[in-house]
Amino acid sequence: MDKQLDRYRENLIINGTFETGLEGWNATRVTWAGGRARFAPNGNLRQTVRLNTPGTVRLLFNISSYYGIGGVRLSVGNGYCSINRTGPYEVDFTVDNAGSIDLIFTSQGAFDIDDVEFYFDEAECQPVQLLQNGSFDNGLEEWDYDGEINIVDGQAHLSERSRLVQQIAVKPGTPIKVSYSLKTSNPCSASCTILEYGKRWFIGSQPDKWSAGGLAFVAPEGIAPTLAHVEFRLHSSPYVKPFFLHLDDIEVWACPGAADAMTKVRHDLWSIDQSIDGEQDTGATS
Repeated sequence: MDKQLDRYRENLIINGTFETGLEGWNATRVTWAGGRARFAPNGNLRQTVRLNTPGTVRLLFNISSYYGIGGVRLSVGNGYCSINRTGPYEVDFTVDNAGSIDLIFTSQGAFDIDDVEFYFDEAECQPVQLLQNGSFDNGLEEWDYDGEINIVDGQAHLSERSRLVQQIAVKPGTPIKVSYSLKTSNPCSASCTILEYGKRWFIGSQPDKWSAGGLAFVAPEGIAPTLAHVEFRLHSSPYVKPFFLHLDDIEVWACPGAADAMTKVRHDLWSIDQSIDGEQDTGATS
């Protein structure tokens, strides 16, 4: 089983068996009673858990010595479960947002609680379009670039040895799909590169004819930070006459990474020429 998934299937509660007293818990009108947490009326017991993504929480606990009603809930959402009997409980909650949440037990009467377990299954990711202004409707807004690039009729026109770069946050271990439309003024070589992942694809098209292309792969696990620079570059040509690469409708579909980790980084145009291994050729399809 994948190690990342293993982590989400571990019990995330500290000292859920209360073997070390109330360590790890914030308690009000709750005392330790020989390996259990004993609630007095109006008692409150809570513990904070950090969840990095939305998902589903499965909560298990056991109630003994039941003397009055109570409840359990998470500090996010509207999920609530009444405690109104002895015996084991198994409760599911849906968490729509990542972040720190509190697991909260409350009492109106009195009871003992033990064997608290908190498991989290990450929500299945729904890919979204991460690239900004891929249609160039707003000029070169959101893009970094080097060399001569002009916006003509809502398209980016790249001259020789120029490039477009945009930084996105991608979740490791999930599929990425890059799509684009391109046209060249004469036969030449261009490439699409994911700089941090060591991926480069050489792309081309028939002169003066728009072609649609696409690339797909899986974002590597263990890449930190989860930032990717999507680069399109026009390479040199044996032709003497001026030539251009025209780009439009660029999209990157992927599961987003942590946006708050993003920091703008500029790569020198020429220093990365020899830094990417595993290059492969691919052609655009009309």
